[in-house]
Amino acid sequence: MEPVQPLNPHGTPFLRILALLAFASVVVILSSLGTYWYISNQVSQQNMQQTYQPSPTVESTVSASPTTTLDETANWKTYNNKDLGISFKYPAQLGEVNVSVRSGAEGGKELYGTFSANNGITFKAITSNFAEGRDFSFSETYGFTKIGNDYYIHNFIYRGGTGNLPNKVGGDGKKLVQYLDGSIKGIVVAGSYTQPGQYTLENNQLGAIFNLQGDYVGLGFVQNDKSKLPDKTFINILLTFRAY
Repeated sequence: MEPVQPLNPHGTPFLRILALLAFASVVVILSSLGTYWYISNQVSQQNMQQTYQPSPTVESTVSASPTTTLDETANWKTYNNKDLGISFKYPAQLGEVNVSVRSGAEGGKELYGTFSANNGITFKAITSNFAEGRDFSFSETYGFTKIGNDYYIHNFIYRGGTGNLPNKVGGDGKKLVQYLDGSIKGIVVAGSYTQPGQYTLENNQLGAIFNLQGDYVGLGFVQNDKSKLPDKTFINILLTFRAY
């Protein structure tokens, strides 16, 4: 029997084993590094996505401004009367303002105003001493007063020298519609019935009374025909009244 040769650490087979072990170690190390890099890269990308996730588009909460309502009186004509100490605006389609002045049968003066292209509105103003031997019309007024919560219209009346009798709004067939608290004070009333020979303010017809400062002490505006001058336009005319 031949003797067994001892393993030579410097022999060719041993070197091959060492080489294989070294190669395997390198493969394991590279594989581990690759796995670590891949996992790290995925985590990094997830963090970036979370950190820099774009914000959702914010819808504007600013809504379009509502269309501005046009001022009906913006292009209206302006009427000035120095004797009355007032001015007001009115639609051009009413034409020109025509004014006449006459003397009262019992004294004083009365101013009467009309519009050349529309008889849907008229007005009158009287002096404090105006009087005639007849019943009054709504627009022939010395003005109005307020006592407590009640308003009284002072129309001229001259029945055998009885003098001026105040008429309570609400108690004489007229109801208060609006109080005009501008530079010239006024009230708007509506008629609920017609009293023959005394009132010219028809059912639901609008009228306005203004207090004046000067020779003419009261001014009355009357809406004669709603079809020719609607309530809204009539009120808007009254709201343009100014004293000067």
